[in-house]
Amino acid sequence: LGNVKTVFPLLPSVNLIYKLNEDMNLRASYSQSMSRPEFRENSPFLYYDFVRDVNLSGNVNVMQTFIHNADLRYEWFLGKGQAINASVFYKHFTNTIELTSMAAGGVPQFVYSNAQSAYLVGAEVELRKNFGFASEKLEGLTFTANLAYIYSRVNLSNVKNNAGDEKKRPMQGQSPYIINLGLYY
Repeated sequence: LGNVKTVFPLLPSVNLIYKLNEDMNLRASYSQSMSRPEFRENSPFLYYDFVRDVNLSGNVNVMQTFIHNADLRYEWFLGKGQAINASVFYKHFTNTIELTSMAAGGVPQFVYSNAQSAYLVGAEVELRKNFGFASEKLEGLTFTANLAYIYSRVNLSNVKNNAGDEKKRPMQGQSPYIINLGLYY
């Protein structure tokens, strides 16, 4: 479709683990990844989004997003299936796909565009603990918790059809807080 190029780049990944002792690791990793546009993001059609009450339009010039990922993680293994982990991470995006507003009369209209760049930085804490301390019969019952804080910014200064005043804003759809809790047996 349009100017979208099919690219099959080399996407390297490196993961280094330093064993602090029998129960603790320090892990550093780097990888590259990519995200290809969905059909609706690069199709040349205007359609009405009933949920948002807006018109959405694809863009045949939308390109693939390339992502550099880096993280540093501390792992403490507490026994069978149990751990406490803490990490910090960074992602840099080139050509990230974002919805941007277009000047149009009547119903608000948005189009998918490639922002020049974006980044996010965050921290995460994870806990896995079984209930074996209460009873041997409960060793198969495990509580999990994962908490993350994420700060993101996208640079929209290169987007010509952007009718919005914001040239830098949080990434579309990226929540600043994520909390996951689980109980498994």
